[in-house]
Amino acid sequence: MPEVTINNDIVNFSLKPYSVQEDYMAKVIECLQNSTNGGLVFLTDTGKILCHLCSSLSWLLIKKLDEAHNIEKTCEETASLQISSTDIAMCIDEVTAIMEEMAHSIKQEKDFLMENSGNVQQDFTVDLCILKAMFLEVLMHGKEQLVIEKLEKIVLYLTTTTTSLIARKVSIKLLMKESVHTMRSGTLSRLKTFITELGIPVDVQLEKNPHIVKGDQLCVGVLGQGPDGYSLNFSCNTRNDPKYVASLSRIILNFSCLITSWFISFFPLYRIMKKCREEWQNTGLWTKISDLKVICMYICIQV
Repeated sequence: MPEVTINNDIVNFSLKPYSVQEDYMAKVIECLQNSTNGGLVFLTDTGKILCHLCSSLSWLLIKKLDEAHNIEKTCEETASLQISSTDIAMCIDEVTAIMEEMAHSIKQEKDFLMENSGNVQQDFTVDLCILKAMFLEVLMHGKEQLVIEKLEKIVLYLTTTTTSLIARKVSIKLLMKESVHTMRSGTLSRLKTFITELGIPVDVQLEKNPHIVKGDQLCVGVLGQGPDGYSLNFSCNTRNDPKYVASLSRIILNFSCLITSWFISFFPLYRIMKKCREEWQNTGLWTKISDLKVICMYICIQV
């Protein structure tokens, strides 16, 4: 696996990275090394996820090697858990602080919405009051088993309470107070608008970057008919025609013979892809294609 040095960190990459990929990984590592916020925009199909994972894992690996002398202490601390009354009291203080932040933010939102649309968002401070009361119950019970039961109820409540409990700006500001930093990457996003909405300083930014595919690496063409001369007209009247489906499979079969590496076939509809697969399996063309290439199908699962 090729290695590339980025910001004094050795990053293992699946192939030799393009310059734009190195620039992206450099920004990721810069955020991690300096514990700062980052907003990174990367074009579609330029390996954003791979770059993010490789750079983050490489930085994490180096960091863990630096802390290897503390491994016994780290394991001991990880395997044990102690919760004191002071910890619970601090939780109560934190919830109170959140309630104050929420009350201030909700008042501002109410004033704004009442002036513009009269539509007021849900007030989630009630949930915070319940959470604070649950923490107070933990302090009131000194017995170990009762404390455990109360803590389990708190965990259950936190996992079932709505995810929009705290407004985005409030939660981000609270994380910043705890020295927790965030890194956000996206595709063709409006970075400046997003940073403004967050309301936090974002020191590391990457927005204007070219695509990894150069003009001389791309060839665009249109096939009007298949090898058998059948017209490739993907309309509602012909897309289910067995002759059309068979002609399409012969094109893919020919590409499998001509193209030495892998290639991708896109279908506009999942049901059309499914129908093509069934037809090709029934006629034996699927087997001929699989003899030349390993077929991997992307299936959309909706939950």
